[in-house]
Amino acid sequence: LKSLKYNPKNITNHMHLLSFYVLKKQYKEAASEFKILSGLDKDRDFYHEIYKWRAYNDKDLKDMVTLFEEAVKINPDSYLAHRVLGIAIRDSSSDIKKNLPVAMKSLNKALELNPKYIPTYIAIANTYMYMAMTTKKKAYYNDSLRWIGKAYKLNPKDLILAYAAGYIYLHMGQYDKAIEKFEYTYYGGYKDENVLQILSQAYNQKAYISHYKTGINLEKGLQTINKAIMLDENNGIILSTKAELLYKMGRYDEAYEYIKRGIKLEPNEPEIKQDLENIEKALKKAKK
Repeated sequence: LKSLKYNPKNITNHMHLLSFYVLKKQYKEAASEFKILSGLDKDRDFYHEIYKWRAYNDKDLKDMVTLFEEAVKINPDSYLAHRVLGIAIRDSSSDIKKNLPVAMKSLNKALELNPKYIPTYIAIANTYMYMAMTTKKKAYYNDSLRWIGKAYKLNPKDLILAYAAGYIYLHMGQYDKAIEKFEYTYYGGYKDENVLQILSQAYNQKAYISHYKTGINLEKGLQTINKAIMLDENNGIILSTKAELLYKMGRYDEAYEYIKRGIKLEPNEPEIKQDLENIEKALKKAKK
């Protein structure tokens, strides 16, 4: 507070003060800081930054609903505040279906205030994706992709939008489409540490489910898993997938080398333990 007397436009100090108010649960004061910060930098989404910080650290997000309700009261014309309130309402309960109408009311208000803001479309698309995942009703995935399609009309080259689309396709089991979107995001230069991980995960899932599980075109599965290893060479799950593919191809010596590396990285993973046992049995049988 003393510092801000000398420099009332210092964003870093306002962020420290905002974080303090959030931790002290002084939500009206925090809401005032949100409004000040938004006035200092109109291109930065301070609302979502704080939400991600608390969502990462808190299991119970009900307080976040209270925080962003205050934020909306103090800054009712902020589409950023309405968007994050909708996300907080959506995530505050495991019963997403119950929260859907209220969450969508806030998200639609955000869209009304700024119909060109792509992250709002993504938030709505993710809401329907979570509905599909929790209710097991695949029709919600179509709603999710419909909202992604609306956003693509605004900017078909948006990297964050491609990432969001890839995530939906991944959960739908459409691995080729997911990989296409994630590759576009990753090689397009989207600076997020999760992009590399999700791309390698998509390669792994395709190799495992589309090739190892089905036994179809194992050589192509091997090519796919090699792409994952190039991105994340110290991932025990990915290494074990390559071991499984080699095992199914009858290349037991190579499989054994990869499963040993995999179990060293993931010593408590039951499936990797079983893979090691199967490969060791196959090796003994081959030697006999």
